[in-house]
Amino acid sequence: MMPRSALRAGVGLLWSCLVVASTEVVSAPDADFVAAALQMQEDRCGGSLVAQWTMAPLRPPKAGDKPMDVRYVRTREVLFKEERWGKVTESGKVDPVWIVRYRYERVSGSYKQLTTDPGGRLVPRGAVTTSATIPSRFTSRLLVDPVLFPLTIGPLVKLVREGRVADDAEQIDGHTCWRIEIPERLVGTAVRHRWTVWVDGGIGFCPRRVDDFVTQGSVTRHSITLLTDYKEVKASVFFPQRVTRAYDDALIDTWQCTVTNVECGEEVPPADLAVVYPPRTEILLMPEGVWYKEP
Repeated sequence: MMPRSALRAGVGLLWSCLVVASTEVVSAPDADFVAAALQMQEDRCGGSLVAQWTMAPLRPPKAGDKPMDVRYVRTREVLFKEERWGKVTESGKVDPVWIVRYRYERVSGSYKQLTTDPGGRLVPRGAVTTSATIPSRFTSRLLVDPVLFPLTIGPLVKLVREGRVADDAEQIDGHTCWRIEIPERLVGTAVRHRWTVWVDGGIGFCPRRVDDFVTQGSVTRHSITLLTDYKEVKASVFFPQRVTRAYDDALIDTWQCTVTNVECGEEVPPADLAVVYPPRTEILLMPEGVWYKEP
């Protein structure tokens, strides 16, 4: 098998030629090619990607809704996310509820999480793990990142290598895409996941649609995530400006993320990516399930 570094270099040369000649790939790429193209999206960003978006149900707001503002940072060493949650009141005002900060070390696998109450009414809560896999907050939550798009057990750039690319291109929202079927995986002891992803060679093989099928017992839940309005945020680096997730269960809201800012290659101060536990924070050690309190 070709070394990944050589594969990336080959993808870079071929992709540059394709961009100049056409925005379409005339024959189906293989899964390794797609994975390498996605990895190149991250490599071309430089040292970091910083994105901000709002997330809320795709309908008029109502009392009890919990919209949030998100700041997400991806560097070669760290994944970081800050969620500022609000709650819609009966009068339509959005009151701040809590702030959650997540930090994941991509090499060591260590993870820290901290939830605080802006009003100081609640005791801060944290979590720590040294798991070797990306924590659920970066894999199961809707995340606006076409390279590390979360597929429950890992990012798209990793799991796409296991997929099978369809022989013929298909149209998604007027764009020529390649459908990739990622095999079913058991999550835990009783839940099975499988995914279908459509990637577009015209935007560096970033995804335009992701279908997630979750089966537990005899019940299967299906969600469709659409990544739209892609923008070239740096030379040959593409990022969606809108991400929408809908479920086939009418009781589950359709959620939409609207990107407000994206920056590539900017230096991010270490303090901006820190998760520091204040005194009296109650911290859960995972996977041991043991709680302790900061002095």
